[in-house]
Amino acid sequence: MVQLWISLRNDRIGYSCVNKRILRIFQNDNVHFYGDYDLDIYIGTRHDHSSLDNVIEKVIVRETGWIQNVKLDDSTVCEKSHIQDIISEFGHVPIKEIRKMFPRKEDLKIIRAVELRKDGNFFMFACETLCFYYVFCFATS
Repeated sequence: MVQLWISLRNDRIGYSCVNKRILRIFQNDNVHFYGDYDLDIYIGTRHDHSSLDNVIEKVIVRETGWIQNVKLDDSTVCEKSHIQDIISEFGHVPIKEIRKMFPRKEDLKIIRAVELRKDGNFFMFACETLCFYYVFCFATS
């Protein structure tokens, strides 16, 4: 199963967000995302899925709008080594606050990362860690 781990709409939780603790990161005045934004982070376990590509395909099928139009064939490998490198594309979130966003057993080190879309106001990245697969979808005004 691929779950919508984090869903934020301008600092408010989206309707199907699994991580209800996410609003705690906004207690820190140093946290901000760019513009009016939508941020969805999907999570899949390595136990349930055979590959990062499999998780990306499920997210594309599940979503609508610009995400549904993303093509897996257009992905490029990116040189990001930690999840905070991806989050920094969307705004400023200190590492201490990023740790609150993800499962406790996550060390935030990336094994493989791909960039699916990064143009204009739309960003889509996916990565694989030792425990999980993540797909990041971010749109801003």
